Amino acid sequence: MGACLLGAVGGASVASPWLAPQPPALVRVQDRLLVPLAVQDGTRHWLGTDALGRDVLSRLLVGARISLFVGLTAVAIGGTVGTAIGLVSGYYGGAVDRVMMRFGDMQLAFPFILLALAVMAVLGPGLGNIIGVLGLTSWVTYARVVRSEVLSVREREYVQSARAAGASVARILFVHALPNVIGTAIVVATFSVASTILAEAGLSFLGLGVGTATPTWGSMLADAREYMTDAWWLTTFPGLGILVTVLGVNLLGDWLRDYLDPRLR
Repeated sequence: MGACLLGAVGGASVASPWLAPQPPALVRVQDRLLVPLAVQDGTRHWLGTDALGRDVLSRLLVGARISLFVGLTAVAIGGTVGTAIGLVSGYYGGAVDRVMMRFGDMQLAFPFILLALAVMAVLGPGLGNIIGVLGLTSWVTYARVVRSEVLSVREREYVQSARAAGASVARILFVHALPNVIGTAIVVATFSVASTILAEAGLSFLGLGVGTATPTWGSMLADAREYMTDAWWLTTFPGLGILVTVLGVNLLGDWLRDYLDPRLR
């Protein structure tokens, strides 16, 4: 079910250049606030138009592409950095472990939304900036989960045998330790996609996301605040897009957790 929902959203986002009835940035003030299914000048607006006459369906499809791209890219960055730090921290232990984990504790002690707001306020809105912020502030979760797994893996017989045979640290980490912790990291990453999409929508809602020139679900909600009572469709459809995407990711994460953990089968 989760894969179907996520596949439908992903497929619609990829096909958005062909599915969108109008360019998402096309302004037609004379067509402002048309209700869903309205026809104007021979064009049917399936989900209505916004306060500037822009087609809501077109903007919703492009927003799906941006949200999924930000979510997947930021999770890939955070997951890679966090997994690498967790492997090193768990394997070496001692002072290396304490320094890395205390640095992670300091980041966790600082509220994420305040950190993201501060960084985005300094760097300014932009696709690369928001991906960097969301990716580099999410490594702690992966690092702590992977570290706890490696602490157990490093004491097992096959790791001890590899160490006694003279295997390098890199070989032990990537050949023996990583395959045993990658399943847990994948599950964490799957759930993180949902939280990253929500974080991007929140920052875009506050005006510190991708930028006003690019339609995102969060910016669509922000633009619709003043018309909630008069144009219900402006908030309903972007909200449903976020709900369906996050629900699909969470259901997929539940399935992966059960599939990758034999104890839960």
